[in-house]
Amino acid sequence: SIFTIQSIYPQPFARSVTIEYAVPRAGALSICIYDITGRLVSSLPEPQGTVGTHRVQWDGKTDAGVPATSGVYFVRLMAQGGELKATKKALLIR
Repeated sequence: SIFTIQSIYPQPFARSVTIEYAVPRAGALSICIYDITGRLVSSLPEPQGTVGTHRVQWDGKTDAGVPATSGVYFVRLMAQGGELKATKKALLIR
């Protein structure tokens, strides 16, 4: 498998969105959500960094626990100190 975000569903989403990703080598990962301006909105809690396909959910809230506003968000998966990156778009409709 390759290092990638395989899918983000449902699209668009209203309450929560599932992020499915693949990891070819074990290691530390981060999944962060950014708004259209590039501002960090949410850092998801330690995703699984084991080899294989995994799923994690974002509840559509900021790190402060406030519901994010409707709009386009970018989900960024990073590993190995930022050497590996994958980004996909998610559309939130409230």
